[in-house]
Amino acid sequence: MSNIKDLDFYYAGREKCRPGHSCAGIRDHYLIHYVLSGKGIFETEDRTYNLDKGNGFLIVPEQPHLYKADKNQPWEYCWFAFVGLQTENFLKQIDLTVKNPVFRYPQNNLIKTSIMNMIKGYKIKKGRNFYMISQIYNFFYALAHLKKKSFPEQQKKIENITQLYLKSALSFIEKNYSRHTNIQELADYIGLERKYFSTLFKEHIKISPQEYLIKFRMDKAGQLLKKTDLSVALVAESVGYRDALGFSKIFRQYKGLCPTDYRTLKINKKT
Repeated sequence: MSNIKDLDFYYAGREKCRPGHSCAGIRDHYLIHYVLSGKGIFETEDRTYNLDKGNGFLIVPEQPHLYKADKNQPWEYCWFAFVGLQTENFLKQIDLTVKNPVFRYPQNNLIKTSIMNMIKGYKIKKGRNFYMISQIYNFFYALAHLKKKSFPEQQKKIENITQLYLKSALSFIEKNYSRHTNIQELADYIGLERKYFSTLFKEHIKISPQEYLIKFRMDKAGQLLKKTDLSVALVAESVGYRDALGFSKIFRQYKGLCPTDYRTLKINKKT
């Protein structure tokens, strides 16, 4: 792979294995599996590990390995692969090495969610690589937190990517509030799955993207009512609403007055 970065996503997947199903060989990249259910074994050159739900294991480049599902309770696992100039350094910080390739994360939430997000992330059209790398960092951070270690450098990178998403989202709303746009279009523009984007937005902005968009539109409508003599219908159209009655109802909810009364009140205050 040319132009290798500090960290780069390769691929991800999930499988419910047949009894006794096995994989062996040598990879040219890093690969992490996380066991969702069932049992199996993971073998390296010098040790065999018996693993079950909540366990995970690391495969490193150029290292012979074998992993095999139990015959009676075959495992189901998910995985993701990655490369990068800083990969070995990152893995050391969460105690994953050739000599210590196995971990246990019994909570089964952040770890699983991060990998599932990588699998779903293939559908993302814009910003896919940013999204995938952010999920790898989330995975690393979950393990670092479990081990009570600080992970400031990686967390800072997660925060930088998040801020990039949010800045793009706010810019999109500012430029497109007057169109009949919606949150799905916004999420597609950012390059994130809608539910994940909404959760991320609300966590940092403290309101949902839908609420933010409506409030932004109502504030713009209020400015138009004060500074222009446009009809209520044209004001509604100017902030992205085709239905003047529907717009008026929402405006009253946010401003406490219908558009006409709001305009009258603001004009009277000036005189």
